[in-house]
Amino acid sequence: MQKLEADCGRHYPISPSQHRQRDCFAAVIAGSPQDLPGSDYGVQFFLHHLHSWNDVMGQMSADVFARLVADFPGLPDLRTVHFGGFGEPMTHPDILSMITRCKSAGYAVEMITNGSLLSEEMASALIDAGLDWLFVSLDGSDSGSYENIRPGADYEEVFGNIMQLQRLKNERSTVFPRIGIE
Repeated sequence: MQKLEADCGRHYPISPSQHRQRDCFAAVIAGSPQDLPGSDYGVQFFLHHLHSWNDVMGQMSADVFARLVADFPGLPDLRTVHFGGFGEPMTHPDILSMITRCKSAGYAVEMITNGSLLSEEMASALIDAGLDWLFVSLDGSDSGSYENIRPGADYEEVFGNIMQLQRLKNERSTVFPRIGIE
């Protein structure tokens, strides 16, 4: 854990309040976790979930992201870039260009979302950006359990957003992004 913290802070500046293992999650995924021991990079997005910590969350700057992408060639086993962790990646104003940049560099790209911001416009843009996988966190099996875990969220709306993405994929005759539910 100490090496992870040191690597995050050394390569990509983060504030002292963010300098903890739980805030420095992997932004890159190689063939398997042991392929990159101690080489995880910190990525921050806004937190919109029911949690108990009080850290101020932020968004990765364009400069830090550019330096991160520039370091990718130094990770020969890197195949997939993952946007996710703590918070909702779709709140980042540059998420679509970040996905496009990673795809242009030849990497598979996946993202995890709570699905609440997966509007028709966003779904269409994710298809256009070439997103490979979209994992949607459905934190309950019905509206009651889901909305208890995610106060303010609407189970039917999120489920409808997933179905809308699938409809758009069908209309465009594409399987991407593949959809995973967790």
